[in-house]
Amino acid sequence: MYDNLMHQRNKRQFSKLLHTEIHNLSKSFEIPARVALHNTLKENLFILFFCVATSTPMILVGRPGTSKTLSLQIMLDSLSHRNIKHFNQKLKDKQFHFNVNPLQCISFQGTRNCKPSAIKELWDQTERYSNDKTITTLFLFDEIGLAEQSPHNPLKILHQLLEHPKIAFVGISNWSLDAAKMNRMIMHSIPLMDHDGLTKTAKVILKKSNSTFLKQAITNIITVYERIMTDQTNAFKPNGNSDFFGARDFYALIKHEATLLKKSDRKSLECYLRNFGGLDHSDYRRQLQRILME
Repeated sequence: MYDNLMHQRNKRQFSKLLHTEIHNLSKSFEIPARVALHNTLKENLFILFFCVATSTPMILVGRPGTSKTLSLQIMLDSLSHRNIKHFNQKLKDKQFHFNVNPLQCISFQGTRNCKPSAIKELWDQTERYSNDKTITTLFLFDEIGLAEQSPHNPLKILHQLLEHPKIAFVGISNWSLDAAKMNRMIMHSIPLMDHDGLTKTAKVILKKSNSTFLKQAITNIITVYERIMTDQTNAFKPNGNSDFFGARDFYALIKHEATLLKKSDRKSLECYLRNFGGLDHSDYRRQLQRILME
């Protein structure tokens, strides 16, 4: 709807302009080998970069395997003291006419027993780093969702710390926090990777492994994975855990398949059982067999 309103006053659609900027910025980062620069990763890098550069508090929310930690690692590496000159040159080449300072990251690990005093202590330490105007300081709150479960209610301290922050703040969580905890930050909810993203990721992994994989074989693996992830039964959700299987199992499956020099139906089945196994109950085996036979 917003895109249509913008389009009425512009020759190009707003969404197309935004996607172009996201793509151009993502190309400024050094992407590790065997990592596919799919749309999810591009969007993560885009919002992370601008929130950190402008000291806008934000939280990345997504299931395991949605490139949350990977996005941060890529950004921290590209904006390190060692690589910052090269990164700024790439920004200039992509018509982004500004420079950024190297990034100094202080990380806090959230747990189910952490306390507000520990957060405040590390926050004060991070603020002291910000006195150096030649660097950008970042307070990274990893597994902030676990901290929300602490009986000490440690996240209450964020209300005061994020009121007028002098430093950048990024939280990482596998699930959304209580709305009151997130009303002082931008929340970027990361969806599961779409079919195109899965295909691109698989091709990058296989390209680096020199594997002679057929296009149909990749399609078959992706189809099985998508059916497992969208299965409406509880066969793949032990004790109601909907995150028991995820994108990391897909990545491992592709890498495992790529190591097989001679691919037989039996070997392929072993790959599925190894990477989508770990459950003994009959419902799981029956449902997996049904999906593989379709």
